[in-house]
Amino acid sequence: MQDPYVVLGVERTASQQDIKKAYRRLAMEHHPDRNVSDPAAEEKFKSVSEAYSILKDETSRREYDSSFIKQQRTNRGFGDLFSDLNQHNSSWEEMFGTARSRFNSKPYIINAQLDVTLEEIFRSERKMFVLDGQTIEFKLPATSRPGQVIPIRVSNGQELHITIGLVSHNLFSLHGDDLHYIIDIPIKTAIAGGRVVVPTLAGDIGLKVPAYTSSHTKLRVRDSGLRLPSGGSSSTIYEVRVDVSGISNELKDLILAT
Repeated sequence: MQDPYVVLGVERTASQQDIKKAYRRLAMEHHPDRNVSDPAAEEKFKSVSEAYSILKDETSRREYDSSFIKQQRTNRGFGDLFSDLNQHNSSWEEMFGTARSRFNSKPYIINAQLDVTLEEIFRSERKMFVLDGQTIEFKLPATSRPGQVIPIRVSNGQELHITIGLVSHNLFSLHGDDLHYIIDIPIKTAIAGGRVVVPTLAGDIGLKVPAYTSSHTKLRVRDSGLRLPSGGSSSTIYEVRVDVSGISNELKDLILAT
């Protein structure tokens, strides 16, 4: 059976409300009636429903968590894992390199999900991950991306795989490595050009808008996004939306006359 937390894409510490939200979103996305041409949708829908049936109330969730913990302890206790992690103050990348040199056999894998914000990735913040009642504190890599699996190989052949999830942002969307933001500008600025204040993950900046800019024009600010594995940072792309609500009657008449 698949781990219901992984199927729903939530952390093991997620609230019941967050679990319900995740279920509703995935159930709607994979519902067979909305995916008639996709034969795999029905299986995905069944998996999501089965996962939610386990986690939908605290009693059945506790029973699953208890069974999960016992299974992990049967294979190997967590003592060495937490001892190794808690004593390590270096970055994830350093931890991975240290662990790889110490093991050769095929590891026993534990899968987990961790949802983070764009700001937490940008600032490479320290995060706390709770597993089996124990707390692991670590530094989030600045090059993290949604769907990326971060492996931590620990003693006695056990490996923790953390899948990075992204919390929905109220300003930016992530397209590949670039950040996208929709900016509304008055028609006067669109015609004559000018500077407008726009947000970045590091704070507000001034953005130059060329004269005769039309809606859907994309303006790129380089090295203002997330860190790239190859070095440097990605871009923030600002898609222009011209606001015509403040157009004067004189300008309206002039446009209609042309």
